[in-house]
Amino acid sequence: MNARNRRTLAVFCLIALTRVPFVTAQGPAELRVDNLSNPLGIDDPAPKFSWQLDDASRGAKQTAYQVEVAASPGELGSGKADLWSSGRVASGQSLNVRYSGPTLRSSTRYYWRVTIWGADGNPYDSSEPAWFETGLMNRDAWKADWIGYETAEEAAVRHAPAQWIVSPEASTLAKKKSLPERFAYRDVIHIDKAVKAAALFATAQDTAAAWIDGAQVLEAAPFPAWHQMPWKKFMRADVTAKLTQGDNTLALESVLYTEPSDGPAPPAIATLYVEYTDGSTKTFSTSSAWKTAIHPPDGWQQPDFDDSAWKTAVAFQPPGGPMAAPLGHPWIPDSVKVLRHTFNVVSPIKSARIYSTALGEYELFLNGKRVSEDYFAPGWTDYRERVVYQTYDVTPLLVEGQNAIGALLAPGWYETPLEWYQQ
Repeated sequence: MNARNRRTLAVFCLIALTRVPFVTAQGPAELRVDNLSNPLGIDDPAPKFSWQLDDASRGAKQTAYQVEVAASPGELGSGKADLWSSGRVASGQSLNVRYSGPTLRSSTRYYWRVTIWGADGNPYDSSEPAWFETGLMNRDAWKADWIGYETAEEAAVRHAPAQWIVSPEASTLAKKKSLPERFAYRDVIHIDKAVKAAALFATAQDTAAAWIDGAQVLEAAPFPAWHQMPWKKFMRADVTAKLTQGDNTLALESVLYTEPSDGPAPPAIATLYVEYTDGSTKTFSTSSAWKTAIHPPDGWQQPDFDDSAWKTAVAFQPPGGPMAAPLGHPWIPDSVKVLRHTFNVVSPIKSARIYSTALGEYELFLNGKRVSEDYFAPGWTDYRERVVYQTYDVTPLLVEGQNAIGALLAPGWYETPLEWYQQ
């Protein structure tokens, strides 16, 4: 044997002498409560315990179990669970064993373990203690108020008495099908004070354009290749610089690219929001007082145009008469709101939880740090039926003294128009 082979043999012998077999602990593993590992903030009054048997030997199986629940890990270690024990149950069940002890309290952490017996009738070592923490178990545990923020503009537009209007001559065009069709609407509004800010909200089937005193403020969207135009939500234009004190002419044009799906008369709607320098506000909205015409001549948007021969608009009536479902009020593009509050903590902190939710989507911050990695919380749900909430452990984010909590609040699934229906 040469020197190189002797060195290789020595290395192999060293590996063989120092190798230690890997041994795994046997017994219950993968403990879960309501299918979650150490869950925080569960609302289940009878949580369900589950586990797995970790034993790779041939024929291994569970023949009995005992679940114990206590207020502290020490109580479990003493063998005297102070809250509940299932006792020894002869069963192979290891999924969804229901808790049946005393009523669980809100915002409380409980500890539990499971002991299982094997095929030979002997128990495995008990599991290490796991825990679960309850949330706000009932309505009385909630102490918070719903809060939010709506700008003066948003509130005014939402509550404005805007009507969907149509030209009384629109039905005569249904037989011609000379698309695209254009429908013109005009109204004169009076601005009696100095203007601080103003915005026009408008929409129409299939799209809308708008002018103030002849200056265009909204452009009609072109007809897309996919021939679908979700038009039932407002477009917004800042028109602060376009308004003058006195009379102003507001002109609105609806452009119809397709045969109207809601009847022979394609509707239009608009609201002008004005904030005066003295802090007061006013809205001007479409109504049956507006003048209307089909295929108007050039210059119809100008304030000096003579519309005396035009007809007055009529309120839109959906197919099926008064009992038919209305179009509804177009929603406006809400902004993301910022909410903030400061508070003092005067004692050392043992633990801290935030229970939170929103109608919409929200992100929470505590002392400048995001409290979780969640996005789009609280998640989609039918807000007419339920609102789900989240529980966050924020113990490390709090400090003694002054603290600040903040939230970003967005419309989310609660009030964002669905892109297909726009309502």
